Amino acid sequence: MEASFAMSLFLLTICLLFYFFHLMEFQIELQFAMEETVRAEAISQTSSFLEKGSFWGQIEKEVTKTTKGLRISPGSLKVVYNAEGALPSEEDFLNVSVYYQAGPELLLFGPLKGTYAQRCRRRCWTGQSSVVQDSTEYDETEEYVYITQNGTVYHRKRECTYLKLSIRSVAGNSVSGLRNEEGSKYRPCERCMKDALMTGTVYITDTGNRYHRTRNCSGLNRWIMKVPLSQVGGKGPCSRCGANTSKLENSKNI
Repeated sequence: MEASFAMSLFLLTICLLFYFFHLMEFQIELQFAMEETVRAEAISQTSSFLEKGSFWGQIEKEVTKTTKGLRISPGSLKVVYNAEGALPSEEDFLNVSVYYQAGPELLLFGPLKGTYAQRCRRRCWTGQSSVVQDSTEYDETEEYVYITQNGTVYHRKRECTYLKLSIRSVAGNSVSGLRNEEGSKYRPCERCMKDALMTGTVYITDTGNRYHRTRNCSGLNRWIMKVPLSQVGGKGPCSRCGANTSKLENSKNI
């Protein structure tokens, strides 16, 4: 009888060890999915992604894709997610915490659940240095504006809606009937929709006139730089946050 008890205890220990190895793999893949998703959001500045549910949709997609080979049965993990997200703060950091419960289901002892937390912190791509600059580096009498890598205008306000894109996903077969804020039709992006079929989900913005195959398309990202007004070259002022004489060309190729 002692031998049977010892063998049962040994087998139980082995099963628990295997489970926790699987849990560790799951945690690694979850963290990777969080990092990738928050990184994309920090670039594009879509600060309401937690409220819209796109965060969870992307997390679940990444976790499902990366954990297929782990052979974790749905009943073995019993993962229950809960998130706390901080919108970009004054320090321009995006903070996301994911809390979940996971534990094996044992026939004799019932569920053995533990509570876990994983966090991700990313600095938003604002075009400003995170290091405090020397006071002599900037001329206080010079006006500073914001420009993008391929933009044709400059912006006086960092919060301009042309710089903070409102990205949303729509069905590919419905995009032909949609219009942007100016009433223009959406056309395929020259970067990510080249030779691609308009099926499944595509991504659009309210101010742009392109639809995109992938959320991480460079046409949806903003490389924002803060520069003196005297160095903007031939760029004109933005029609929303600058002078009223500008044409609405800053939404080109978005």
